[in-house]
Amino acid sequence: MLKHTASFLQQLGDRILSHHMVINQLYTNGWLMDESVLDAFESRGIKPEFIISYDGTGGWHDWMRGRPGAEEATLRAMRLCARRGFYVSASMCVHRGNLSTLPQTVETLRAVGVEELSVANVDETDLWRAHSEGNAMTLPEYMEAMLPYVDWYYKAGRPIDILKLCNIAYLQRDQLARPWFTSFDGTEKCLDCYLCSAVRWTAYITPEGRLLPCMPMTASPDQSRFPKVQDIGLQKGLSDSYYMQFVNSRVKDLLAVNQECAACEHRYKCGGGCRASALCGPDHSLLGCDRHMCTFWKNGCEDRIMEALRRADETYGNVLEPAAK
Repeated sequence: MLKHTASFLQQLGDRILSHHMVINQLYTNGWLMDESVLDAFESRGIKPEFIISYDGTGGWHDWMRGRPGAEEATLRAMRLCARRGFYVSASMCVHRGNLSTLPQTVETLRAVGVEELSVANVDETDLWRAHSEGNAMTLPEYMEAMLPYVDWYYKAGRPIDILKLCNIAYLQRDQLARPWFTSFDGTEKCLDCYLCSAVRWTAYITPEGRLLPCMPMTASPDQSRFPKVQDIGLQKGLSDSYYMQFVNSRVKDLLAVNQECAACEHRYKCGGGCRASALCGPDHSLLGCDRHMCTFWKNGCEDRIMEALRRADETYGNVLEPAAK
């Protein structure tokens, strides 16, 4: 199986490179990672960042993945990639069960060479709610649970280069912290901003070939509105398709059809929120409301986050830009 994996990556990599595209990131669970896979990249002069999921120590990664041995395989892959000089970052889905493992998880990841960890609440899909065994958290619960980790990061001596607490803050060892919610400046200038900035520089192609703005949209049956590469070709998909209509959409396009967002006092800061969250949320609408961001802005989460960052700055110093204090 590993031999076939390396061969497949060689073929796929060569095909991508032949079209003058680049491979700078690779998402993987690490299960099939070995020396031959990394050899295939290095022989082509490619050094991508490996983004590997890891959902907590103490057996939680195996539980989340539903596969005994998943944690061992993941840590082995991380250690191997780091030893070979590849940049390794990790992503952790946090919930009630593994929340308390975050400090030990950071130590475990640092020991195998991981330089960056992104922590996020598990997407509130129907599948997760059905199988979470009571571990699901709402956005307010997630916020309450994660805010103390701002202080922990600095008190622990910034134990990892970058800790991204999604929807809260970017915490960094060698740079100042940044709050998560600074996409728009709170003025009408946001109206001409792109509705989704991430999709301007990356795309996601599903195993069935569907061209999507991002991976989370695979949780919605409405993904069928987006084209399949094998049906229209990648060139047309990236130039003249429903996908590109979305890529080029602006905040003003959303507000023109979403009256609830258009009437919201936070619209120039929120910009409508995340489209994947809106599509996968209770409204199931690509141009609907991102209920996570509704909760965030209407419950004063911005003030709570800034208060936590300012306290950390007062206690440990060199955390915030002077203008943010």
